[in-house]
Amino acid sequence: MTILKAIIVDDEEFARSSLFFLLQQNCPQVEITGIARSVAEAKDILAHHPIDLIFLDIAMPGGNGFELIPDAQKHNAAVIFTTAYDQYALKAIKANALDYLLKPIDIDELKIAVDKVFQHIKRFKGQNENDERINNLASSLSSRSEIRKLTLPYGQGFKMIDIDDIIYIEADSNYSIVHLNNHE
Repeated sequence: MTILKAIIVDDEEFARSSLFFLLQQNCPQVEITGIARSVAEAKDILAHHPIDLIFLDIAMPGGNGFELIPDAQKHNAAVIFTTAYDQYALKAIKANALDYLLKPIDIDELKIAVDKVFQHIKRFKGQNENDERINNLASSLSSRSEIRKLTLPYGQGFKMIDIDDIIYIEADSNYSIVHLNNHE
């Protein structure tokens, strides 16, 4: 099982401790690696520790939770807003938050939100692996000399032809007809 390294960012002691307790009791795949009382403390944690997930309050003295979004994106950390204010939901969606939980936090909604983060990270990791494969293939092909031959289906088998022998290629419904300089 993959463990998500997470931080809780909230100015209220009760909110921090209750969320910490809920996560410990219901989301064993989440490891709280830091707790911040402000955006500034959260930025410091992000700068010094790898974080996968941020549980983020919005209205805090000394800084709004939205101010942390650029740092979260820079460190590829998912964000779940945990707030008492429902009027920021649209802004949270536009900021690419993965979920928006209203306080007091419902356990089932918390579990669903954490599952969303796992799915998001799985897709992100898969995309990065595909990008890496494509880049490896591209560099492998670019390091080879120019392709000079093609293998084409021919009768009951295949035929290797030199690309310099191709005069033109004609489209014929779902097929391509390759015309060669030897009149084949």
